[in-house]
Amino acid sequence: MGNADEVNIVDRLEQYKAHGFIGFYSTTASAALMTKLKEFRDNGKVEAFEIYDGSRIENGFHDVGLSGVLLQHLPQSHTTLRPIHPLLGTYQPLPCDVCGKDLLKSSLTEQYSGMITFGSQTEEDHDERVVERVSFVCKGECGDKMERKNFRLGLTEGWDDITDYCNPLIFIRRVTGYINELRSGSTKYSQAAHDRMIDFYMAMSQRTLRQTSAEDRQKLLDVMELDAMGF
Repeated sequence: MGNADEVNIVDRLEQYKAHGFIGFYSTTASAALMTKLKEFRDNGKVEAFEIYDGSRIENGFHDVGLSGVLLQHLPQSHTTLRPIHPLLGTYQPLPCDVCGKDLLKSSLTEQYSGMITFGSQTEEDHDERVVERVSFVCKGECGDKMERKNFRLGLTEGWDDITDYCNPLIFIRRVTGYINELRSGSTKYSQAAHDRMIDFYMAMSQRTLRQTSAEDRQKLLDVMELDAMGF
């Protein structure tokens, strides 16, 4: 979207006695158009402006809980975006353990910007790897701080890209891999680390699994009730 597509912006604002400009575009606004809008703002011809391109519009649907609308009217975009679905009705964030940034939401627009780290040590007598700490951090400065913390605790650090878990096939592979690790006994997890893994899979499932329906949630309640009764 460029200058040739948006003409007479100031005249149109004056005609409708408007003080700001909002552009909704299926494509990205060109640098020339953004420069012109900034000049209008700096010269006082426009008080403020906002540009919504295709990506920002798509992301806006799931931010306000309307991913179902996106699926109905823009199914291709819905499939590509894989928006967040609060599976149990309440959104579960995935905050960075250093700065607090929500790594789950940022995975929509910033691929490969977050990671899950594993602080582990090896038991000398049994040659078994024990994961003592599981952390979620931004790559870069936050990741460096967490690595130094694990080092001070005498732990060896490994890590995995959070973005990979947004791929359904990789997600299932990681879940089954974790189950196999626990079963084989080759790697042990402290209770705290295990609890963090459960939290991680629950949070990531909001991006990886399909949106749940009221029928799905009722079925879950039925199963939980039967489990509590020992069936």
